Amino acid sequence: MIKNTNDKILFKGKPISLPITTKAIEEKSIELFSDPEPCIIHQSYAAQKIVDHFISMFPVLPINNLPLSNYGKKLDFINIKNLEKCFLSIEVKK
Repeated sequence: MIKNTNDKILFKGKPISLPITTKAIEEKSIELFSDPEPCIIHQSYAAQKIVDHFISMFPVLPINNLPLSNYGKKLDFINIKNLEKCFLSIEVKK
C-alpha cells in the first residue's frame, strides 16, 4: 500500500499491479530483449522483473509506513505523483 502524507491511499494491491511507467517497461524490454516496442508478453515479463527488483529493495518484511523519500530515483518507475512524499506498507499474507 502506498499512502500520501494525508494518509490517502494512492495504491493498494499486489506489487505486480503497481502503476509502472511505459518508459520503464520499454527500457527494461530493451535491456532484456533488445525490443523497443515490446509485445504484451515482453511487457508482462519486463514488469515482473521491475517488480522483483522493487521487492528485493526491502529484505525485511512486513513494512509499515516506510518513507519513500530515501529511495529517490530508484522508484522513478512507479507512476504516482509526489512519490517521494509517500509512505510504503507491505504486509505478508500466509
